[in-house]
Amino acid sequence: MLTKPLIDYDLLHQIIETELKPVVKQVDEQAFYARRYIERLGEAGFFTTDTDDEYFILKRLAVVEETAKVCMTTSFCIWCHLAAITYLSHSDNLYLKEQVLPRLLAGEILAGTGLSNPLKAFAQLEPLHLKAERVSGGYVINGALPAVSNIGSDEAFAFVAEVDDVQKVMGFVFC
Repeated sequence: MLTKPLIDYDLLHQIIETELKPVVKQVDEQAFYARRYIERLGEAGFFTTDTDDEYFILKRLAVVEETAKVCMTTSFCIWCHLAAITYLSHSDNLYLKEQVLPRLLAGEILAGTGLSNPLKAFAQLEPLHLKAERVSGGYVINGALPAVSNIGSDEAFAFVAEVDDVQKVMGFVFC
């Protein structure tokens, strides 16, 4: 049983009032990306949680839920950012884990997920759109993703590409 609130709801609601509510109409009518709101959440520590804390997922979901009460589009963008954080949290790539992940958690870099296509491909609903060719030092990726949520200039996203009929590679790209 929880003895204290999952998150600082007062601080979250203050950030919602100052950074999100003033732009909600723009989000709905002009496809405005509430980047500053998401950055402020990171700055305030809403993406950083102690992974030993059994409630860390609930803490992140609380941020998504409170945001959705005001703007579902921005709430989805936060979910995309949290998905990218999850990918890097489970990565074996030390550069991503030690250099990029802390910046995602702090809201210094925003990211999204380019995994809609791979999930559909794994369910055999559509082909995998990205192809990877192994070259010295890494891979060359070719193809196109029809939809990648939560992406803007100087942001990043995850992807999965097919190397051959058996092997796939997952990567993280900066725009």
